[in-house]
Amino acid sequence: WSVNFNNYKGKMEFCPENGKWAGRLYLDAHGKWETLKNISCNSQTGAVSFYRDAGNQTYTGTIKDRDMSGTFTSSGTSGYKWTATLTSFTTTASSSSSSSSSSSSSAASSSSSGQQVWHQKSYRYEPWAEDRKERSTYQTGTTSVLIDYCEAEGGKYTGFRVSVKRMGADHKIIYAGTANALASTTSTVITEPPEYIRPGERPSLTVSHKVISSTSWGANSLYVHFPGTNYAFKKPDGNSIGTNYEGKVTLEREAPAGSKGQTRELVYSIGGYRFIYTYEWLE
Repeated sequence: WSVNFNNYKGKMEFCPENGKWAGRLYLDAHGKWETLKNISCNSQTGAVSFYRDAGNQTYTGTIKDRDMSGTFTSSGTSGYKWTATLTSFTTTASSSSSSSSSSSSSAASSSSSGQQVWHQKSYRYEPWAEDRKERSTYQTGTTSVLIDYCEAEGGKYTGFRVSVKRMGADHKIIYAGTANALASTTSTVITEPPEYIRPGERPSLTVSHKVISSTSWGANSLYVHFPGTNYAFKKPDGNSIGTNYEGKVTLEREAPAGSKGQTRELVYSIGGYRFIYTYEWLE
């Protein structure tokens, strides 16, 4: 992580160790590594905290995608600001992330013994190209201008909200204040996919995708897939996730094998917004 602690810049590292988190900090001005203590991260709320001996400093904040930010106290004085941005990460076959399923733990053991496996290599978020842009159209059969607008906010752990609306030239939502209002908002919370996926297994994920504003206009559905024909994650009844679902989804068919160095992406899609986990085939 690249960090800025009240204008002190440097880098920070975290790694799992004996079921907990270990970490260290390097500030350029001090020129040495320092051990961080009492590290915690809540995967559901995104809350993070840790302690630094120097200055008796306690840091609290939140993580959103590849960024963290918050405040810290130093020798009893509060209100100092800090930020951190993820620059790279490395995972090892000897351990699995805390959010991985039992099947991925099994895959980790297989990988370390030389068997073939898909290994999670990187993560990225891709916003929709039209996010926060007004798109003009015309009401059918007329010259009346209509404006479509879509906006996303929040994080994948705390509730990723996508709001869409159709407005008139006056920027008021069509049929505003009625059950027919042309607007909708969804909220999506996801858990991290497994670190390892073996060919022949059908991994499961936990998702929550809900419509949080009543509307007659169709809300964006959640679609999760491990790209390729018939590699979508489905609900226990075999149907697509759609909207207003909270629970487990499972890959509809067994994961395929790959070839050395090949990559494959596991993608969460909400409209044009995508959370993308890249896997690489290891042998």
